[in-house]
Amino acid sequence: MESSLRSCSCSTLMSSKDRLKEALRLKEGELLNVGVSLLDVTDPNVRVTLQECWATPESSPGHDLRHDLINDACGVPGVLDNTLDIVSNGDSRMAKWHGSVFKFVGYENVWLHCNIKVCFADQDKGSKIKKR
Repeated sequence: MESSLRSCSCSTLMSSKDRLKEALRLKEGELLNVGVSLLDVTDPNVRVTLQECWATPESSPGHDLRHDLINDACGVPGVLDNTLDIVSNGDSRMAKWHGSVFKFVGYENVWLHCNIKVCFADQDKGSKIKKR
């Protein structure tokens, strides 16, 4: 079974306003690698934290049908058949996670959405920025 996933992988650079011209085609069960970073930021003291990430079957982040992946900067227990692994979150300029590809029954696409927090290494408080 093949699923169409509209998001970015670690090898695809895009900003929150970019849209893929073609959907990435991944099969259920394949490993999806996701990386979120700030473009053109070279300061080594910048830290990106994924506060929450979720998937929806359509582009709207507020869609009624959603699958939570990360909440309060931690992976949701049991999500993605226990394959979700947060590789890096809040300790560098790039936050990364990976997990098995899935699909919503009755839908062709999966959209990923994340809310991130950006801080400097010596600051406890960051500003929330929405990134899709």
